[in-house]
Amino acid sequence: MNLRNLRLGSTPVTIGLIFGVILTVVLVAFSFIAPYIGQVLGQITNYIQLAILVIFGFLAGRRASSLRGKISSGLIAGLLAGLVYSLIISAISMFTVFTNMDAIREQFQKTANTQKPVVQVTNGMVIQNELVVLLYTLVLVLLLVLAGSALGGYFGKGRARLVQQEEEREEVITTATPVAEEDEPPVLTQSSNGARRSAASRRSRNARRNRSMN
Repeated sequence: MNLRNLRLGSTPVTIGLIFGVILTVVLVAFSFIAPYIGQVLGQITNYIQLAILVIFGFLAGRRASSLRGKISSGLIAGLLAGLVYSLIISAISMFTVFTNMDAIREQFQKTANTQKPVVQVTNGMVIQNELVVLLYTLVLVLLLVLAGSALGGYFGKGRARLVQQEEEREEVITTATPVAEEDEPPVLTQSSNGARRSAASRRSRNARRNRSMN
């Protein structure tokens, strides 16, 4: 099992889901420090949040396309990442609205009292307003994430081609390398056979000479 694929996903669906969760964590953490950054950078803080969406779309798209070699895989991963983030944020927002309905309705009523004619704000109007805001947020998030994933998919597709070419080149080099053959036993030639016979005949003559002397 490839641990790298286990962490970051091995299909566009899993990549989109994982990057969507990571994107949510990053933006929720950023929302806590955004007021302090806003004191220094002002309106640039809002653009940083939008840039984070594009960056995560780019990363998810490049990751998916580098594995599959298709830009469409990057778009699927980016779309799912944006949907996961939007669904989690929408659930958190609706939970906050329902748990603080009275306070939110009072704030809306104060704003309505400054206008003519005066409108009586109800809980249904508060929920309707929140759903409209979430819808606009969903569209904006998906557009930014898809833009980033399209760009990331383009780069990821090129990266996949380079990896494939390198693998093919390695296969060609491997098949072209000759296999070392085992050492063959030395072949006995006629000269070596003659040398052995002459040595044996000398030993036999020496042995007969020693017996005659004894």
